[in-house]
Amino acid sequence: MRIRFGRLCVMLGLLGLGVGRAHGQDDGFIFEPLSSGKSLPGTQPDNHASTLVELKGGDVEVAWFGGIREGDPGVAIYGARLHDGSWSRPVELARADHVACWNPVLFHTRDGRLWLYYKYGTKPSTWAGARKWSGDEGLTWSAEERLREGVLGPIKDKPLVLADGTIVSGSSVEHGTWDAWVERSPDGGKTWTKFGPIVLPESVDIPDEGAKAASLAGPDTVSAADEGAHTKLYPPAKTTIGIIQPSVVWLGGHHLRFYARSHARAARIAVSDSMDDGRT
Repeated sequence: MRIRFGRLCVMLGLLGLGVGRAHGQDDGFIFEPLSSGKSLPGTQPDNHASTLVELKGGDVEVAWFGGIREGDPGVAIYGARLHDGSWSRPVELARADHVACWNPVLFHTRDGRLWLYYKYGTKPSTWAGARKWSGDEGLTWSAEERLREGVLGPIKDKPLVLADGTIVSGSSVEHGTWDAWVERSPDGGKTWTKFGPIVLPESVDIPDEGAKAASLAGPDTVSAADEGAHTKLYPPAKTTIGIIQPSVVWLGGHHLRFYARSHARAARIAVSDSMDDGRT
């Protein structure tokens, strides 16, 4: 998927689904960018972290966070639905009081509920978790529910829902260092346990030459290929170590694995395995 200023594109060819737009045009974009002069009222200039889910009737629901810029207090969660080859107009799904919303995640639990988990806060180090659920595939949503302190929910990617309904969710925090956790719920999200932090060996969490070069390249670049889009060069400070944003997959039996993003000191995708359905 590509995300640019005022433009959100979800590549659905892998799902075998037709792609259209709110007004039936087949250009692959959910909404037109502000620069087109044809944007819908309320289109935000900055849109990021999209998530999608196939609904029971074959429609597709997508959500993302959008606003003036990432972290702005007015940033909210927006959504749209693909139906009969056309995207609906985006609608607001969630908003926090005087702080930004971040990283929505859509998924179904075994009881058939559609869940929207998201974060809110001034920056990643201050995030708290919230969620809503829908019993009619996103046509209506429950009131917001705040997660208990210390539980953030799936931090960026979908959790793994096991055959018995257990949710195994990759989570992480960014407080100077990056720390990854696994949050696990055996009862569809009513109660949670945490395992972690799960860390890289210190001997591995060191920069290579590519990471050193990236850290010296400056914080921001604009590529002509991106048509003026703002592209942030990660990493943050070179002193930060650790891993974040783990995504959990099932490898058969009780064997789970997560893949996580490491900081530029390691500059690699990190993996960790569980042989007991994510308990350890």
